[in-house]
Amino acid sequence: MLPTDRAEFLKELEATDEAYVRRKVLLGSYEGWQMKTAEYWLAQRHRQREEFRARFNHLWVAATFVATACGVLVTIYVAGIPK
Repeated sequence: MLPTDRAEFLKELEATDEAYVRRKVLLGSYEGWQMKTAEYWLAQRHRQREEFRARFNHLWVAATFVATACGVLVTIYVAGIPK
């Protein structure tokens, strides 16, 4: 039995496996507002994953840059500054 309230339906979606919800959407198991809500919820989850991936990539690039800069400075220090 599906809930009749949108907030209750969103709580149910949060408690359900995302792959299961995606499968039900593809099969057309939801009707009317529930289908729109489930599609919106899946799009929101996808957007959150993309934002996390973008932040992770940004931090990875920044960490790589800092590590490279430190490596260059250590190399210069160990090799000595040419005169």
